[in-house]
Amino acid sequence: MALVHEKLCGMDDPSRVQFDGYISDLVGQLLTSYRTTATPVEVDLDLEQLRLPVEQAVPCGLLVNELVSNSLKHAQDSDTGGYLGVSLQNRDGLVTLEVRDRGPGLPEEFDPAQPKTLGLKVVQALSRQLGANVAFEGNGGATIRIQFKAAESLSTPSQALRASA
Repeated sequence: MALVHEKLCGMDDPSRVQFDGYISDLVGQLLTSYRTTATPVEVDLDLEQLRLPVEQAVPCGLLVNELVSNSLKHAQDSDTGGYLGVSLQNRDGLVTLEVRDRGPGLPEEFDPAQPKTLGLKVVQALSRQLGANVAFEGNGGATIRIQFKAAESLSTPSQALRASA
């Protein structure tokens, strides 16, 4: 949340966060925090420029933090390093956020409808807050895809008219 606040300072529109830049900065900070060996992690960021309202940026940022942290904790090999991919796309107002790795994948008993870990419960709760669909794939690593509708505007038409008058 502090990073969201930092991104808002000095912006021409403090109600929106440049979310692609936020993800890039957050991934860099998490890589530094979780680096316990000299083995490199291959990072692939494919981020479209996207500004999100604060009401979406905060839960989405917490999701990125949880998913990337989980990948760095559980899917990276101390001998061979690892891979972390994060993509962000906006197609006609549908935002797709994807975090993937090449770790061991999801456990056989994994059931997204019945999350057993606090982290997955947090992912489910934040996704509901965004009105997002979440998909989990576990072949050749783990891929978590979150899709939600981007907020068009934070103001109602009557507020927008008053603001321009």
